[in-house]
Amino acid sequence: YSAITFIIALVVSFIFQEQLLRIIVGPHLKVSGELPLETLKYQERFLVYLKISLISALLLSAPFIIYQLWKFISAGLYQNEKKYIVFYLFSSLVLFISGVLFSYFIFLPVMLKFLANYGDPSLISNKFNLSYYSDLFILLTLIMGVVFQLPLVMLFLVQIKICTSKTYTNNLRISILLAFIIGAIITPGGDPVSQIMLAIPLLLLYLIGIVLSLIYHKVGATKVL
Repeated sequence: YSAITFIIALVVSFIFQEQLLRIIVGPHLKVSGELPLETLKYQERFLVYLKISLISALLLSAPFIIYQLWKFISAGLYQNEKKYIVFYLFSSLVLFISGVLFSYFIFLPVMLKFLANYGDPSLISNKFNLSYYSDLFILLTLIMGVVFQLPLVMLFLVQIKICTSKTYTNNLRISILLAFIIGAIITPGGDPVSQIMLAIPLLLLYLIGIVLSLIYHKVGATKVL
């Protein structure tokens, strides 16, 4: 059933591949003033469309595939275990989508604008490659979706008694430094604007994780979930 669902999603993605590509290149067009992306190889266009369609099909079919896995796993779980898994799955999905939207509407446009306008325009002209841009877009949106899982990871570590809310608050200064280091590592080129744009949401997510941990300690796991 999961394979059939994926194939159907892949066919739908191929049908709407032009619309999908237009969505993906949206941040670039906004920043560059509708400057088209260029290709360097004959097969590059087809490969980019194929890659986008495969990723789209995977995302579209993921809820059904997860549901099939849940039906298989839930039969052997207790009721309280089911509550935990449902909570984490739903929260993880919401945070992942939030990370992708943040990347698409805020992080990517700011980063692309800074990088595209860096340097003397009389000495450097911009020509952007389709394959490189699509790889950059997919990488950064997925990374941001994963980064936004931070509060859940922090809550999970508290629940399994590896960390406490006090651990997080005592290491707040170190976390601020780590946020900027991670921002420098993840962002292409390590420019300061992109670094700050990534470090700020990381710190906000860390604070959310602290709040969740405090609530868990105060109210208790059975009442929170």
